Amino acid sequence: MMKTKLLTVIVFLFVIPSTFLVSGIDINDSLATPLEKPTGFLEWGKTFDSDKCDIGTCVQQTNDGGYICVGHGDGYKVLLIKFDNKGNILWHKYYEHDHPDYGWYVLQTDDNGYIVLAETEINDFEHVWLIKTDKNGNKEWERFHSYKKESSGFCIQKTNDGGYIITGYTSPFNWLNCYDVWLLKVNNLGYEEWNQTFERPYYNRAYSVKQTPDEGYIIVGGKAPTLEGNSDIWLIKTDNYGSFQWDKTFGDESTWNMGRCIQLTSDGGYILAGEQLLIKTDVDGNEEWSKPLGSRCIQQTTDGGYIITGYKEYWWKETFKSTDLKLIKIDSEGNEEWKRIYGGEYRDAGNFVQQTNDEGYIIIGYREFPYNYPVQQRDVWLIKTGNKPLSNNIAKQIENIPVNHQSNLYSNQIFINLFAKILNKIIKLG
Repeated sequence: MMKTKLLTVIVFLFVIPSTFLVSGIDINDSLATPLEKPTGFLEWGKTFDSDKCDIGTCVQQTNDGGYICVGHGDGYKVLLIKFDNKGNILWHKYYEHDHPDYGWYVLQTDDNGYIVLAETEINDFEHVWLIKTDKNGNKEWERFHSYKKESSGFCIQKTNDGGYIITGYTSPFNWLNCYDVWLLKVNNLGYEEWNQTFERPYYNRAYSVKQTPDEGYIIVGGKAPTLEGNSDIWLIKTDNYGSFQWDKTFGDESTWNMGRCIQLTSDGGYILAGEQLLIKTDVDGNEEWSKPLGSRCIQQTTDGGYIITGYKEYWWKETFKSTDLKLIKIDSEGNEEWKRIYGGEYRDAGNFVQQTNDEGYIIIGYREFPYNYPVQQRDVWLIKTGNKPLSNNIAKQIENIPVNHQSNLYSNQIFINLFAKILNKIIKLG
């Protein structure tokens, strides 16, 4: 009788949890603590696992109500994944040119295909890699771009003339840490029309660009005035040919701060998301307010406020620094309305957020778990939420739990150890 009970425990503790982890592609919905479930705020969460390191960098809702995601995976190949509106994977594609390759941004095109902004190496130097696919991810054409010896692009946007604007950095590779902000305009077939660089001493990069109502462009990134490793947020305004009009800098030169995302706001100004600061400006780049909310992506919401994602740092068991994915809703003045923290024992982060047609949110990033200690493996992580949690108290309770999100993704080893102990007891009982 004792053996039967113990075997029942084994089946429950070992077999059932292991069903959440599937070889090749992993689909896991256990993202939240029991406190989160009753609110109905978290609708679903999915992970994509190639059995190697996978990271999601950008997500867009598609015309069919589903989602297209880009990143890199399977040994640093460009990864493109199509999900339906429930988070089920419809297809995924890898694109490789010369290891390592990275996928940074994706947009749906007018023919329901996709344009992917990626990065690859040619003759040992980084190049912008532009990939056009059909609606099923089959490659239609590709273009390679570089200005100086080494060039990368991190953001691509459609322009009013049917082409695309790309921003990133370029480097002559003749001086350590010497990078210039790069703005590249291409036509609808991906061929270059013009490019501009914005030079300051040392380390400069751009991560986000938007076309402005006057047909010009607004760019955000960072510049490092010294070689000491610190950086300011750098905001640049250009005309329709990329010629410099004005710039602004924000932050403290004694710290590292890089602008990661910019959006045009409904009042005609701009909202900037930086690694340490959130800044609202008027149309001329003058600061209206700022908040110490570091993030990787920000979007204005239909109520005039903003949604941000990124990561929250903390010390895990006072032994190593870890991060959790954070999702924070603020009002039009930057005051927090609610927040959610998701993650595990290792480094998890949100890279991109977008408000969906149902006024909920879609977030993409990555989850990390031990693969072969001390090596860590990451999975693409896609989360869909509703518009607003029913109770703000739940967010505070979740955030105050030191290890609040242990999930089945990396607790299988715990069950294996428990299985071994119980099996050993059975053997001893004879």
